[in-house]
Amino acid sequence: MSNIGNVLKDRGRKKEALEHYEQSLKIQEEMDDIYNVAVSNIQLGDLYAETKDFNKAILHYNKALQISEELGLLENMKISYRGLSSLYEKM
Repeated sequence: MSNIGNVLKDRGRKKEALEHYEQSLKIQEEMDDIYNVAVSNIQLGDLYAETKDFNKAILHYNKALQISEELGLLENMKISYRGLSSLYEKM
């Protein structure tokens, strides 16, 4: 579902992408797929940042960061910090 969201986002269909990202996140949470929960939160953070919904973007980046720190996912931590940094520059 998140791959569909990526394609839709790239094609400028952000509302539909958001729906797919949220569905994907819900399924991953139900399956206790923690790694992909972090990835989906990064994707949601990116999308909300693009649509200038900074509060939601920060929320999702922070969720991704928390999970990534707990699991030691350095690349995801870097992406989350970069997203947060970019947001704070825009605010």
